[in-house]
Amino acid sequence: MMIGLWVAAALAAGWRGDGTGRAPGPGPSFFVSPVWTAAAPATGNATPVLVGDRVCATAEPTTLWCVDAASGRSLWSRSNEWLDTVPAAERPAAQERLAAGERALTELATTQTEYSRLQREARRSAADPAVFTQLEQLAGKMDTLRRAADAIADYRTPSDRSLIGWSSPTPVSDGRSIWALFGHGVVSRFDLAGNRQWSVWLGAVRHEMRGYDKGSTASPSLVGDTLVVPYNGLRGLDAATGAERWAVGQWRDYGSPAVGTVGGVGVVLTPDGSVISAADGRVFAQGLGDVWYTSPILDGDVALWVGGTQDAHVSASGGARATAVRLSASGGAVRATPLWSVVLPVAERFYAAPVVHDGVLYAVSKDGTIVALRTSDGAQLYLYSLADQLDGEPWANLMVSAGVLYLATDVGEVLAVRAGPTYEPLGISRVGPMLAAPAFGLGRVYFRTYKGIVAYGG
Repeated sequence: MMIGLWVAAALAAGWRGDGTGRAPGPGPSFFVSPVWTAAAPATGNATPVLVGDRVCATAEPTTLWCVDAASGRSLWSRSNEWLDTVPAAERPAAQERLAAGERALTELATTQTEYSRLQREARRSAADPAVFTQLEQLAGKMDTLRRAADAIADYRTPSDRSLIGWSSPTPVSDGRSIWALFGHGVVSRFDLAGNRQWSVWLGAVRHEMRGYDKGSTASPSLVGDTLVVPYNGLRGLDAATGAERWAVGQWRDYGSPAVGTVGGVGVVLTPDGSVISAADGRVFAQGLGDVWYTSPILDGDVALWVGGTQDAHVSASGGARATAVRLSASGGAVRATPLWSVVLPVAERFYAAPVVHDGVLYAVSKDGTIVALRTSDGAQLYLYSLADQLDGEPWANLMVSAGVLYLATDVGEVLAVRAGPTYEPLGISRVGPMLAAPAFGLGRVYFRTYKGIVAYGG
């Protein structure tokens, strides 16, 4: 059975729609073929966002592009390179510095080839002393060229990187502007016509990530007029200007921060268990949970973490852990009160962020084990292995629309499950290889596959 995905009303556009993973609508409809398919400039992993009458997504390595939501017709695409952050008056000189560094890289590669050839010649026989003189000269030349190349290393537009890439963070929009973050540290604001409002560079990555050592996938979010940006550290930027309002700690997580409001106070939840003020970066609480690769979620005033850290620790402790904490605000501060914490009989990583619907928490592990817990007390409602039903691994964040839970694998199979206390599958759709969660709105669902955007629905 082929299940279509349908939602009537557009949400605040960003990571997992409004950040919860829940999308309203009258219910799913069947489909056989896409309404339209839009080819992407390059591959990408970020969820598309629906902004008015357009759908916007990212593409490798640093492109933001938008298409018409009704037809898939391309509207505009914009680069987000380090040069785009340089003031116009300084750009020619900066461009020449980059060009000089690129020439040094090209010449370095040629010089290294010649150096290797002469080394082989010197080893084969008693070479002419002139060969050793040449080797010394080439070694000095390579040192000079390396210094010239290193001088621009932080500012070069990165080449495409397999799997994670540089464009995995999902953009965010307030319906008037759209903000995009890329893995080399450039964050930009555009209006809906594609006019650049500002671009700033947040610096090169200076530390390894938790788990896999490289990459950046965490997405920005809006809390009022603050753009919450997880890159190097957790930062709060003025959404209008890009000016930094606050910064705290290091950001070493692949999962995105969860944001919301508790008692009128804007909060940010981090994968390593902190609750932070969105207004000024104050740390209200720490150590509430700890998950690698995935993200916390905020359901009303309840914060939840599902997953684990390193695989060996998860196995040794008997499985992954789900933790719930109630947040309350008083006098502009937020207090955290533990509710429950349970060990799940799943000794595997969790890549997909969980979702809550009607008092039930749903999560799925990398090996396709889906678990449903009651949010009031953590009681397990069901645990079910999808290994015999689905091809691939569930990487995309879970979404719920109109009482249906949607789960997508990296090979492009989308499983629809009725959201409820028992496991009730509705069907599987085959969309195409992808890592992104779908976006919902205007009576359609939009998937970002490796090749482009695919729209299903009315």
